[in-house]
Amino acid sequence: MSAMSAMSAIVPLSLFLVSVSPIAAELEPEDGCLLQKTNERQLLTKEEQGPVPGYTLLCGPRCRCAFPETLKEGPTNAVECAAACPTSSATSWLGFTFDPTGPECRCCNNLDIVSPVNKNFYLYAFTGEVVGDPHITTLDGKHYTLLSQGTFSLWHFSGLETELHSEEVGTKKLPIDWQVYVHYSGHQSFTKGLLLIDKSGGSIRQVLEITSQDCRWKARKGNGDWRVVDNAELISIPDGKDYVTGFDLGTVGPRGHGGHGFPNRVRFNMNTKNGKSDIAVMSLSCRPSHNMNLQISMNRQSDQQFVDGELKVARKSLSTLQTSTDFEFSVDSKWQKLGGSEQAASYFQLVDTNQTSVASFQSQGCSDAEKGLAAEACSKHLGEAHGTHFFEDCIYDVCHGAGETQAELAAELLAVTKAD
Repeated sequence: MSAMSAMSAIVPLSLFLVSVSPIAAELEPEDGCLLQKTNERQLLTKEEQGPVPGYTLLCGPRCRCAFPETLKEGPTNAVECAAACPTSSATSWLGFTFDPTGPECRCCNNLDIVSPVNKNFYLYAFTGEVVGDPHITTLDGKHYTLLSQGTFSLWHFSGLETELHSEEVGTKKLPIDWQVYVHYSGHQSFTKGLLLIDKSGGSIRQVLEITSQDCRWKARKGNGDWRVVDNAELISIPDGKDYVTGFDLGTVGPRGHGGHGFPNRVRFNMNTKNGKSDIAVMSLSCRPSHNMNLQISMNRQSDQQFVDGELKVARKSLSTLQTSTDFEFSVDSKWQKLGGSEQAASYFQLVDTNQTSVASFQSQGCSDAEKGLAAEACSKHLGEAHGTHFFEDCIYDVCHGAGETQAELAAELLAVTKAD
């Protein structure tokens, strides 16, 4: 960032893919207050909503750090904000946002509302990513490289109930159970497949699958037949006449390398007493015969307590480690037994390596010349993400044989996450 506006300096965290990135969320009026902890004082409402009781007004200059996500009191300019955030600096502008004008937003215990300068400043989502080799970022920002191949539980959401209302049965509650499995293959453990299973209510409702063999979604409902889904579509089985949950496929942003497009966003949606609500949003980039990158964003921090899997928060084993085997999330069951297709299972057999020791997944170092060439390729596609984990991971992958395609895929994922 070379220049700061005299009125406002908002660093686009979504570009950096840190643990807090602005994503437009659909919050019901009750959600904002229920999810706000008084000691965190987060701004989680939209300007379009009516007055909501139980909020506190935040105003004046605000400084928010990204690692860890905290709101700092005191800084009166961007330089002081950078100094207050441990992973930021006045020269890199990494990992914080500062708003000198302090746009007022409605928060707990205040009914006043003034349209903010930038709604993305106070509307945050919590994100986890799987990129490249793979480099994994948990929902609370822990970043590491995986040294394993196989099938893993990436994101398992359960413990929350959906509420249905109908004239026939009145009020009915069903437990939510969404599971995302991921398959990593080869010496560099690139992401080769995803399996999304909805078992809300106790049985399989709908399933989505995608692999890097062709980057095409396949879906089935219940135990029905697989079919290809190339366009936006809500995949859902109702409970009688009532909507329960769904995987809402859509396409946003650029169509990808060569103009080929596929649904690159999945909304994990559930019914509530206030209507439909997105719990999480998955964004993807994918290249046939190569690999895929993904990000999962959760709009409400308190929902993280219902998450298990590689992206879960508070993984103590990652506090000092930069690599992991994620043994505790490894899945022994065959892909087909989990609910996946025979076609995907056969593809994984072709791309998996026969080497299974941890040492076999540890890459050799790159020379300075090789790193320089990799940095040029990553700069070409990632631009302003220079200096972030995302950029450094790109250099690592390109330098270790992934080629410029990985830089393109990283840029495509960034574009999807920034798209409305």
